[in-house]
Amino acid sequence: ELAHRFWTPQRLRTLRRYTLRSAAVVIIAAVVAVAGYEIFLRRQAAAARAAGGGAARLTELVLKNQPSAASEDNAWPSLLRAIERMDTADREVGRNNAQRPVTSTGTPLEPRFDALVGPAPDLTQSRGGQPPDLEYARGCIDLARQMLVKYESSGVYEQLAEAAARPSAMRPIAVTQGEPLMNLLLPELGPSRQLARICAARMQLSLESDDPIAFRQSLEQGLGLARMINQQPLLLDGMVGTSIESLLLERIRKTLDKSPSPAIVDAMADAIARQPIATLGPYHVQGERIVAIDNIAWVFSDPSKARWGPMSPALAQVFGAPTRAGRLSTFAHNRGAFEKHFDDLEAQLKADPHERPPRTTTASNLMLLNLLSPATERTVQVRDKIVLQRAGVIAMIAIERHRHRTGAYPAALAEIPADLLASPPIDPYSRNPLGYRRLDAPDAHGRGYILYSVGHDGTDDGGVDAEADRKRSGTLQVGPTDIILNEPDRDAAR
Repeated sequence: ELAHRFWTPQRLRTLRRYTLRSAAVVIIAAVVAVAGYEIFLRRQAAAARAAGGGAARLTELVLKNQPSAASEDNAWPSLLRAIERMDTADREVGRNNAQRPVTSTGTPLEPRFDALVGPAPDLTQSRGGQPPDLEYARGCIDLARQMLVKYESSGVYEQLAEAAARPSAMRPIAVTQGEPLMNLLLPELGPSRQLARICAARMQLSLESDDPIAFRQSLEQGLGLARMINQQPLLLDGMVGTSIESLLLERIRKTLDKSPSPAIVDAMADAIARQPIATLGPYHVQGERIVAIDNIAWVFSDPSKARWGPMSPALAQVFGAPTRAGRLSTFAHNRGAFEKHFDDLEAQLKADPHERPPRTTTASNLMLLNLLSPATERTVQVRDKIVLQRAGVIAMIAIERHRHRTGAYPAALAEIPADLLASPPIDPYSRNPLGYRRLDAPDAHGRGYILYSVGHDGTDDGGVDAEADRKRSGTLQVGPTDIILNEPDRDAAR
């Protein structure tokens, strides 16, 4: 009865009137908000499209960073022919089809070029309580030797030599119109790594036959391969090119550990001098920056890709749905975050370890940055390792050549004549020459000297090799003590 008295007809009419007005306001506000959001999405899409066109900018960057833009100086076609001939040889032997060689028990064989170079524990050691399959191991090694001969007769090495003799390497930047650079295919990287393993195996066989000409050709072609890949503009290119160079430098280091003939050591120096290799660095960051901006421009160039944020169906087709990598945000916000990320990475790579600025980027909640940005710390570690590894190998070659010429190791690196070593290689952890200590007598590993870097702590410990304190990173020790560069070949010792 009280409610009936309160809700008089007039009050009910007033309530209905305000309810309708409120609903109208809400509907109008929603329409205005949706319309405003759509206008924003379209304006954002226009700005994103204007920032696209990364393929042209990437091509321009590559051309600007080549020694020559002339087509006759481009090594890439020769590299493609080497890969094609390698694939043809594989098919002829049956490696890529059902006719591939097998053991007596039907196990398919693979050419193990690494087993020609050094120990291959997975071939020769027991696993899971089962003895090693020696027939399989011998078959893989024999097939590797067979393939090396086949590659030579197929012209693979001829094409590699032709490519290594050309100063530039320009891979076509080919993507479908309207597609982002994230779809750029890099099919040559895998075969290039296989070619590097082949070059390392050829080096070992040339060493065994004491053939300095074949050794130099194999090393130079491998280093040329590393250079060609490093001349491409992406961080992945730089990482692969660096891994190829690192493989070959490690082969040199282990070869020097066996006191090779003077002609072999001279071949090392000659091959390195003929193939200068750019270090993973700002050039690759610039290329990666172009790719990243092109990718995010593609995401925001169509309102349908950004309308529902990470839940947008168009994004789900590319990144998976629903993604939990963070929020999408706006094109401007993403571009600013990517620019800052690459500015930080470029500053890290430009600086030597001892003067490297602290990172300014932190963990992000942006989906695209988390999914598409390269790993900064890993990139910097790879760069630091190859710079030090290269300096160490150059010094070790010069030290060995000095010993061959004079009959003794130098008392100091500065004592090596300029025709053998223009100047002592610099330690990136101190910007001083690498540490060197001649031993009065060979140590337990047969070394007559210790070559080292002061390492991450920047303290010169005199080349102390503290076994208990070591932590390894590849072939270089990492820890509170010095980094020993002429570390003995422990694999060979085992």
